Amino acid sequence: MISKFLQWLEDRTGLLTLLNAVGNRRWAAFLMDMKMWPAIMAFLFVVQAVTGFILWMHYSPGTQSAYESVFYIQNTLWGGWLLRGIHHFSAQCLVASAIFYLLRILFMGAYKAPREVVFWLAMLLFFFGLGACLTGDLLPWTQNGYGATQVRVKYLTQIPVVGQMLYELAVGGETVNNLTLTRFLALHIGVFAAGLLGLLVVHGICDARAERRWLNEKLKSGEFQVPEQKANSCGGCRSTKIARWWSCQAAVNALACSVMMLVVLYLASGRNFSNLFVYSPQTLESGEVMNPGQYLGVPLGPPADTSPTTSFGSARPEWTFRGLYQYALNFAGKFSEFILIFIIPSFLVGIFFLMPFIGQLKYGHLFNLGYTVFLGVALVTLTMTSYRNDANDENYQLAKQEEKATASRLFELVSERGGLTPNGALAMLLSDWKTQGPKLFAAHCATCHPYAPATDAEATGPGIFRMEESMAPNLYSYPSREWIAGWFDKDTIRSPEYYGYKDSPLMKGGMVEYVRDTLPEFLADEDLGEAGLERIIDALYAESQLSAPRPLVPMPDGEEDETIPAGMDEDTWFAFQDYGCTGCHPFYSLQDGTGSGPDLTLYGSLEWTKKVLADPAKEFSRNDRMLAYHAEAEGSDKNLMTAAELEMLATWLRKGAEPQVLDVAVTVETEATESAEEESGEDEAEGEAEE
Repeated sequence: MISKFLQWLEDRTGLLTLLNAVGNRRWAAFLMDMKMWPAIMAFLFVVQAVTGFILWMHYSPGTQSAYESVFYIQNTLWGGWLLRGIHHFSAQCLVASAIFYLLRILFMGAYKAPREVVFWLAMLLFFFGLGACLTGDLLPWTQNGYGATQVRVKYLTQIPVVGQMLYELAVGGETVNNLTLTRFLALHIGVFAAGLLGLLVVHGICDARAERRWLNEKLKSGEFQVPEQKANSCGGCRSTKIARWWSCQAAVNALACSVMMLVVLYLASGRNFSNLFVYSPQTLESGEVMNPGQYLGVPLGPPADTSPTTSFGSARPEWTFRGLYQYALNFAGKFSEFILIFIIPSFLVGIFFLMPFIGQLKYGHLFNLGYTVFLGVALVTLTMTSYRNDANDENYQLAKQEEKATASRLFELVSERGGLTPNGALAMLLSDWKTQGPKLFAAHCATCHPYAPATDAEATGPGIFRMEESMAPNLYSYPSREWIAGWFDKDTIRSPEYYGYKDSPLMKGGMVEYVRDTLPEFLADEDLGEAGLERIIDALYAESQLSAPRPLVPMPDGEEDETIPAGMDEDTWFAFQDYGCTGCHPFYSLQDGTGSGPDLTLYGSLEWTKKVLADPAKEFSRNDRMLAYHAEAEGSDKNLMTAAELEMLATWLRKGAEPQVLDVAVTVETEATESAEEESGEDEAEGEAEE
């Protein structure tokens, strides 16, 4: 039955004849290691085609959908992180395989006649692999991919006459936009992926033709012998110097492809094969619980922010372009960008295309080898220099930390809200206090205020801002109890962390004078002492945690018109008066003096912080150079911040602490409401009775 089916298949398709011809294909046995590289590239291309097709089914090109679809693949789709990792690293391995293949050809001199076209096709395979990697970088629409692509494509504008036209053709307009993503997707699949397939086929045909011609010449000269039909084992290869595809080369290719697939899986699994079986959140060694998509495969960075003020400090190309990146940095300004980016690299690459002709000359092969070694060493040196510079670049390391923290924060927001919002991932981050707070502080506050732990002078990281000479108080611990207590210490208040900064007019103000001269007298008083000061500090910290002022209630055992903030004991209430705080500062119903200091009601709370940021002159009679950030009505172009930005900055300064509603305040309000309802009910009853 099987033999009849095979005979039918052979009659209709000639498939068995084709397989027999391929299986009996002959070439020099010592070239088997070189022949495996095209097989590896073909295998990796198939892996990319399969994984790429599945990714394509879930991908949606668009500035508000590309990142979201990749986020779904990476973090929600079952095995999506592994699928994306295999696709990414197989592309990297394909480029690396093309490099090894080219080096093998060059050092063996296998670029000479009749293999010139084979060599050129191998070079094109390398460049098309690079093109596929380049266009693929932008497709996830991450900040790194967007920044790196923007820089690369912008170089087109340096080409005389047609540069701007080429740039607009590439990006689909004057800036990178929706059309850029669709065009890069078309290039990625329709040009570079399809081109790789075509080149692999044509390369195989040309390679077989050149190999057959070369082998026939060796057979005619008697240097090689034709093996017997059955002598197709490795032993037969060694004795005749001729290998057949089946089974010698097929075994070598299968082993090489298996090893390469293991390399791809090793890289995709985060260099730990056991991670291949992880598909649920895991507790890492750091104690952090993370979804596998956050740290395995190709971790997804934050979404692209196309705002012109956005920094691309962490944007770097892949290893394949690191050498060229460092070369551009080293020689920037020494040549025009057109010569630096287009003319010089084109000239260097052009020599490789001329090598089949140079190799025919006397010492030509030696020149080709020397040129390849020189350029290879230079490229490796530039690549290593780039990585070393980044490792020692504090700004780059901080940018990478911030990028990682932002990506992690986005995952937290998605988890908290049960998925991505309709506005997209970027909108979620732009409305998030934890992400935007440090950026707003850097833009509006860091020129005067440090924001760094005073106890750790070496602490660095996202959201840490230091100054050689501070010009305003350090807000790092604001509004903690320790930070509040610092204002009542005669040494601390005069330190750079508080009022002792450069050119501070407040060093001669009433608060410093009070803490230095008056407060010690109160502390020495037996009736007041340190216990009273501790009550004041505790009360101010409690105010910073409230969402609304405490309601005033009748004071127990007090006069009929005496009131006290709900939930506050009498000793604390009187401490503000006894220590003289209300001589300058209003505090609920207390106002004994000029009121030159800020109101201490809700001191340090979210609402109080927003009021100070909005218009500090209204809160501080002696405002020390601080600008008003939202003094006008919402929508006014005079405001330096929107109301939403003010809210995010204030929340970040308070470490995201949610203001609390005081239980006793709720009780008082409820009782007042119930009392009002009872009175209303009584009035209605009386009215009905009268009727």
